[in-house]
Amino acid sequence: MKNRILLGVALTLVLNVFSQKAPSKKWTYKEVETVIYSEDSTEITGSLLVPKCALLAPKQQRAVLIIGGSGAADLNGNVGFMRPDTYKYLAYELSKKGIISWRYNKRILSKGVKESDLLFEDLVKDAQAGIRFLLEQKNVKSVDIIGHSQGALVGALALINQPNYSNVGLISLSGTAQNAADLIRKQIEEQNPNMDAEERAILNDYLNRLKNQQKIDEPKGKYKAMFRTSVQDFMMSWFKYNPTEWYAKLNHSVLIIQGDNDLQIKPKEAELLHSACPQSDLIIIPKMNHILKICSENKSENLKSYYQVNQAISEELVDKIASFVKRRKN
Repeated sequence: MKNRILLGVALTLVLNVFSQKAPSKKWTYKEVETVIYSEDSTEITGSLLVPKCALLAPKQQRAVLIIGGSGAADLNGNVGFMRPDTYKYLAYELSKKGIISWRYNKRILSKGVKESDLLFEDLVKDAQAGIRFLLEQKNVKSVDIIGHSQGALVGALALINQPNYSNVGLISLSGTAQNAADLIRKQIEEQNPNMDAEERAILNDYLNRLKNQQKIDEPKGKYKAMFRTSVQDFMMSWFKYNPTEWYAKLNHSVLIIQGDNDLQIKPKEAELLHSACPQSDLIIIPKMNHILKICSENKSENLKSYYQVNQAISEELVDKIASFVKRRKN
């Protein structure tokens, strides 16, 4: 379905023009709240951020689609009490470099969407709708996907077997090479080194069942909420995909970025993705954590950054992304 911005009664169009002091010149941008439609007509709400310079030359500007990680993340990268504003910082910093962006709320935050109705493939369709939306903008020449964490797999799947997206690039931020079931297992075991044998057996049984596309009738114990009936279809659909297999199928421009201070995804994951996708570039950023912020090796300080809205993201990250986006010839 053709994406469009809803005007009038259906959507209040918010157009904010701000001026802010950048290092060398005045930075001005326009931010527009938008609604687009996914393939199944679900409304996806987002924010189109356009730097002033991008308004002047039709079909000459670079744009990025920012795809969030797991959970009910809003367009700024916030989930529940964790409000780091990661994607908002990313969009704003890229706009200072003349790059248009569209970031959006995860489907689970859309009106009328139930947790039990979600499949991983829905996230892929939403990303493809976002690509179409950006390509339809009169001032956009090319689009790159920025997929963070789970979004790195969503972005890759959005490009596979899509001939109209042959010139769309992919930037993986903190993406995993492992199957999500195996990653979740490893993360829980690392967080609970004193896990007893019974608890470990239940965890392995539940993950293995879902990975083998078998439902859990009555989840119990410590993991009852995690494997609740309403999320099992989504988890099964997610666990079908091994990221390295899909990265190996990409024939697009790919940049893989990983921080070496990430408590959730280790640099080895980025190296495996890079090996699977030979044409990709790999960058490891010192001291950058999972939410793209620079912090010390102290674990408590690292975790504290997840709740600090006033802490900016890595400058090196923004520079590397901007260089990748702008170097492309298409």
